[in-house]
Amino acid sequence: MQKMLKTIINKSPAVAFIWKNMKNWPVEFVSENVMQFGYTVDDFTSGNILYGNIIHKDDIKAVIENLARSIREGYDSFEMEYRIFTRDGSMRWVEERTFIQRDDKGDAVHFQGIVVDVTERKEAQEMLEIQRELGISLSTTWNLQTMLNRILDACLQIEEIDTAGIYLKDELLDQINLVAHRGLSSEFVKSVSTYKRDSPEAGQIWTEKPVYKLDFFSEEMADLIRKEKITAVAVIPMKYRGEIIGSFNFASHTKDRISQNTRNFLESVALQVVNYIAPIRIAADLA
Repeated sequence: MQKMLKTIINKSPAVAFIWKNMKNWPVEFVSENVMQFGYTVDDFTSGNILYGNIIHKDDIKAVIENLARSIREGYDSFEMEYRIFTRDGSMRWVEERTFIQRDDKGDAVHFQGIVVDVTERKEAQEMLEIQRELGISLSTTWNLQTMLNRILDACLQIEEIDTAGIYLKDELLDQINLVAHRGLSSEFVKSVSTYKRDSPEAGQIWTEKPVYKLDFFSEEMADLIRKEKITAVAVIPMKYRGEIIGSFNFASHTKDRISQNTRNFLESVALQVVNYIAPIRIAADLA
């Protein structure tokens, strides 16, 4: 039975811990699936790493205070969400659910609990909030450039994206133009500022499908991307009433791929903001 329980725990996303009630919570036991955070069992049980030392410095005070309050007020459990750092330095949101073990005198001596990675859920909540605030912000202006800047600023709140650009179609000149951007070198902007309708780069947009692969680009564009040290891309066409009017282009200099959560967010934002951009763009064309 013990062997079966151990197997179940180690195959689950919940990492089991037993901590001592001491400064920074030395670990007496941790399940093998702590490897999902890059650590080994021995890292903790040997005392080389104290659990409190992997908690984000902006969260550690709140964890200490909330746990102390739970102990002081006689609770037998403790729950909290906070951030930790993995061995490679990346940050993860976790939810801790802990049982407070007391001795005969009622003093807390150990904490027995589980830690679950909830990063994707927290990111999804953050993205929904960004979209909500963006919608409110866009409804307060009729200036196209202001709208475009607000869209870029909102999307760049997502940690894995550090570069962005918006292209809009110019019917008069039969081309697409880079009308707003962030995080790009002046040399790169000069090279990618305008594309004729029949160019390979414009052709990517007319396909109406998002692009997330670097090998999708022409050899010339791929070379420019390499020189710019971009490692992951997202090209999201903007469609309004059956017509492609431009695209959102996002990139990262640190990630090797755009995560599914972020892809869903960017595509959702594209659907959301095109209803603000298109009417103003059409009105400008008619003026």
